Amino acid sequence: MESKPKYLIVMDLDDAGSDLRESKNVLRELEKERETLVKWGFSREIPAELWEEIHSAKKEVNGMKREVEELEKRLKKYGTAC
Repeated sequence: MESKPKYLIVMDLDDAGSDLRESKNVLRELEKERETLVKWGFSREIPAELWEEIHSAKKEVNGMKREVEELEKRLKKYGTAC
């Protein structure tokens, strides 16, 4: 199995980190929307679509975190394998 050059792993890690930050921002905005509804007494009327979006955003953030962690591990292994 041929390994990627280190600079490509670093670039992938940078891209994944950027995607993770963006996903966290989306989740944060959805959570703010939910919190606003709760604050104004509409906790029972929170639309199912909002709950679905929050759940989907959480899954995306968790997936991105795992991807970043995997790339960080690959980068550390790259330094010890050479």
